Amino acid sequence: MAKQNKEVKVKIVDGNFGTMCIYDDEIFFNPPLYQQRYQKVKDKITSVSKGTFTKVVDVGDPKLQFFQYLQAIPGVREIVFLDKDDKTLKDCDYRINPLNTDLYILRELPLNVKAVCGDVTKYDPTLFGSQVVTMIELIEHLEISELHALVKCVFQAVRPNLIIITTPNADFNKYFPGHTPGSFRHWDHKFEWTAEEFRHWCQELIEDNSSYSVEYSGCGLGPDNTYCTQMAFFLLSTEYQEELLSCIVKELLNIDVKDPTCCEEPVKMGEVTEGVAPSVIREDSYKIIAEFDFPLDMRTQEEKDRDFTLGRFYSLINYLLTGERDDKPQLNWGLIPEDTECSLDDTECSLDDTDDELVFFIVQYIKNDEEIVEKQRDNNGNVFYIVDHMYAVLPLKPLTQWVNIAADHDISHSLISMTVAGDCFEITGSGADWQGRVHLVTLSATSSDESFEKSLEDNDEDQDEWFPNDEHCEHMNKQVVGFSNNENTTVNPEADDYWDVPVDPNDPIWN
Repeated sequence: MAKQNKEVKVKIVDGNFGTMCIYDDEIFFNPPLYQQRYQKVKDKITSVSKGTFTKVVDVGDPKLQFFQYLQAIPGVREIVFLDKDDKTLKDCDYRINPLNTDLYILRELPLNVKAVCGDVTKYDPTLFGSQVVTMIELIEHLEISELHALVKCVFQAVRPNLIIITTPNADFNKYFPGHTPGSFRHWDHKFEWTAEEFRHWCQELIEDNSSYSVEYSGCGLGPDNTYCTQMAFFLLSTEYQEELLSCIVKELLNIDVKDPTCCEEPVKMGEVTEGVAPSVIREDSYKIIAEFDFPLDMRTQEEKDRDFTLGRFYSLINYLLTGERDDKPQLNWGLIPEDTECSLDDTECSLDDTDDELVFFIVQYIKNDEEIVEKQRDNNGNVFYIVDHMYAVLPLKPLTQWVNIAADHDISHSLISMTVAGDCFEITGSGADWQGRVHLVTLSATSSDESFEKSLEDNDEDQDEWFPNDEHCEHMNKQVVGFSNNENTTVNPEADDYWDVPVDPNDPIWN
């Protein structure tokens, strides 16, 4: 029977996180529960980090599915995936391999990604310097006797700023249709804790590791406000971080660090990072299964501004050509202050983006250049001119507005005029009076036959001028870089990941 024809016994909407539906024989989460977990963990890292965390270690995800979320966190430069299953890590390393699109949409910050085979209960220098450690649906796959070693490694040896642990909530199991009391959701689970048991364990952790505090949350909201997955966020206290920094500074200055106001024990060089590494490194080091460095945007800011300017310039020309084909008045607008004045006497064209009033860009059709002077006396707005349907006249002020309307910072009018000069067949004036003239390829149907034939001849002679050359084409391809960096990269899960999938207690993918 199709899912849509089944009777929904219980339906619960968890705010912006997702929806849960209980049927007679199964439970559906939309989005799937594992996606909700990934998104909530990503959001927590982003909110705590505020762009300052650079290294993240994820433990227990051999399929590397969390990568598409982690790479979108602002500031992250190194990601380590740690698991014991070397075969699955190798089989799934394509998920962390840069794609072809990464060659075009380059990152502004470097990113190194490793898939590492190793045991999280044993410290290795690979973990050194980690600011975040995530363990999503991991601890239930370990024996309870192994948890002490895990805690010692992560909380005491690595000592990151943020530790995130998620695990199934046994209180939710009774809502699974056909669930047998006392049974676990997955064959490999060694235990499943109730919310009370999980919080008791977490409280013991922070009692033994007083530099941490804990916050609780969950995802997959069910009946009686019971979460299917329970979460704990452990945050390193700012007091400890300041104390550690003081110890590091004293060590670097060769000052006695046995000062009781600092650390109880001296910090040894080579043992200091965001946390303090253990004094003894085990011989059984981790094994790197796969490692990738993502392509980096090496352009200077001026080169980025030039490429961005060319992209906006070509979009304007295309816009004007489209209007010529349609033979209709043209208007366009953008979100910049309507009363903004672009001062061309200054080096920079200052645009205040705090106001969201609309500004219109208008195209006026004229018969000859002489009309431009008269029109400019009457026009105070952003106006471009098309002369006899043959070429466009682009004054500097509206051109500068057009470029900066989509930029994340103001690009100077001088750089804009210098960048587009090679694409103009004629330039007149300078400074605030600068104007560029650009051929329009498409001819209006209203042109006379004589003008039409003459235009074809002119276009044949000047086609090399209005066709972008190889260098310009390269700029057009590169300018898209200006719109993307690792701060606004969006998560793009595989298409089939977006479909509702039934929660099967025996299916390992959502455990």
